[in-house]
Amino acid sequence: MRVAICVNHFHPSVGGSEYVTKRIAEHIAKSHKVYVFTRMVRGRRADDIKGYQVFSYRHRDASGFLGKLKSVKPDVVLIYSDMFDFYRQVLSGTLKTRLIVALCGANWAHSHPAYSRLFLSLAHNIDHLICHSECERDYSMCSQSFLRDKTVLIPNGIDLSDFDSNIKTREALLPKCSDKQWIINVSNFFPGKGQEHCIEILRLLANKEKISFIQISNDIEFPIGEKLKNSWRLKATRELKQRGIDFHMMSNLPREDVVGFFKNANAFLFPSVKEVAPIVLLESMASRTPWVCMDVGNAKELSGGFCVKAVKDHQFQAMVDSRVIRTMAAYTDRALGEPHLGDVGRLHVEREFMWDKILQLYSNLLER
Repeated sequence: MRVAICVNHFHPSVGGSEYVTKRIAEHIAKSHKVYVFTRMVRGRRADDIKGYQVFSYRHRDASGFLGKLKSVKPDVVLIYSDMFDFYRQVLSGTLKTRLIVALCGANWAHSHPAYSRLFLSLAHNIDHLICHSECERDYSMCSQSFLRDKTVLIPNGIDLSDFDSNIKTREALLPKCSDKQWIINVSNFFPGKGQEHCIEILRLLANKEKISFIQISNDIEFPIGEKLKNSWRLKATRELKQRGIDFHMMSNLPREDVVGFFKNANAFLFPSVKEVAPIVLLESMASRTPWVCMDVGNAKELSGGFCVKAVKDHQFQAMVDSRVIRTMAAYTDRALGEPHLGDVGRLHVEREFMWDKILQLYSNLLER
């Protein structure tokens, strides 16, 4: 079978969807011909691609994209995006191929009524719709009668071998604060990721002098990322250092170092205001590290941490007020003092979020 995977951003770009689609491509390529269609990006090398082909397109060149897509004659097209660059062209039905769409929260559709109407008007051409969780708005949308039978739940997953084989020590990662309690945040600087709220939360913690906060991110392709990162650095320097709170910014770390920080952390603080099924929470659980976040995405379905209820705005983003900040600070203090929570999260991953089982669900869907 010839399978085309369409996604706006792909490896070597780093983020949740990039991680998931790379794993899907690698798994499906064991049994089928796989072609990934994605935007051009600097640094993509042929020797990084294992068992499948990547076709890069210019994100405004619809005819160029369609020409490349038609040339591989796919039996199945899998779109993994809530706002793929060429949704209209693929969903139009002119390709005469089976179509699977992973909605990834469908945040774009819910924020743009005209786009939502377009999607619903073309949904009859879709064979299967994938949602990651019953908690998200995409699942609610797919519960409509004419979409219900098309909808399949496939959660995100984690590969425990990445974590169990990692033996990075605190002394190897950040020796000058190896004796402190580590609170980490792992997220790229993109609107809505909420790194600025970490500063507000840290200011309210007890025993601040015993804490080191470690902000880990990768540079992203958009100029907004560097702007947000620099703004955060200035604010953290001004508001944390003056209060004696130790913090460190780590950028573009190798994967094994990121996993090492997860495993050596005492708590994972994640005040993102909008998510679907964040991989980083599963990574925290795999590391036996207690986590704290708002009730975004599927967080309230997960174990091993604390989920703070927050009112949502019209775009379904969490509204962060003083109550939310105080509650997250209180729960972060609790997470630091209750390391056994990490074992609960780890057990949940082993029971429900193992990649080898989840990836097979994608393979099964291709055969339906």
